[in-house]
Amino acid sequence: MPISPICIDAGIVVRLVVFPNDGAVQSLWKTWTAGRHEIIAPALLYYEVANVLYQYQKRGDLTAEMATTAINVALALPVEIHSDSAMHGASLDVARRYGLPATYDAHYVALAQFYGAVLWTTDQRLVNRCQQECVRMVE
Repeated sequence: MPISPICIDAGIVVRLVVFPNDGAVQSLWKTWTAGRHEIIAPALLYYEVANVLYQYQKRGDLTAEMATTAINVALALPVEIHSDSAMHGASLDVARRYGLPATYDAHYVALAQFYGAVLWTTDQRLVNRCQQECVRMVE
């Protein structure tokens, strides 16, 4: 039986690269990689990660050098990026079905649905809205 993939969102990546002492995310990451799960995300992943890092920098939480290092570490993670154009239409359906405020998060949900993956997120609002889907919260 093949190992099901793991879909991750930008919150997971940010916590991995900015907060190395975050035991919950680090533990999950080690479990996923040791278990040889394919880790997947939609193409917008790194756009969102870069934006969060820039926002941290603007607030003074990260220096420019730290943000640059963090994005480089994020880009080196073994994440399979998917940019299938069919996901855009699927994300519209997901956003409508769950009343999401935008389609960004819906792209992650749609990708997870398509690949039969569990979507791991740090976004409690997304988990609350998409409880019927395979969306899990990292606390």
